Amino acid sequence: MVPLVARFAALAAIVLLTAGCAPDCRNACRHLLQDCGIERTDWGIDDCTSGCNDYLTHYEDDWQKEESRRGVRCVANASCEDLRSGTPCYDEAIYIW
Repeated sequence: MVPLVARFAALAAIVLLTAGCAPDCRNACRHLLQDCGIERTDWGIDDCTSGCNDYLTHYEDDWQKEESRRGVRCVANASCEDLRSGTPCYDEAIYIW
């Protein structure tokens, strides 16, 4: 029988590994709206986060899922100048959130 501490450590490692793989929509939205000051009428962080999460769960195809996660990570890590000018990872006409 595996000791309880070992089980807990294994579970914690799994949670940390999987959490690191998923992009954080709230942080991407904060960066986009607060840090970079990109304005959208009647659209706050909660609306952005909800739209981003919907965007991430919208696709069933593995390639599309990874591309959407990559896009969110790119927005979260892009410079404000790049986001304002429209980088390959952010384009209002393409990204629904």
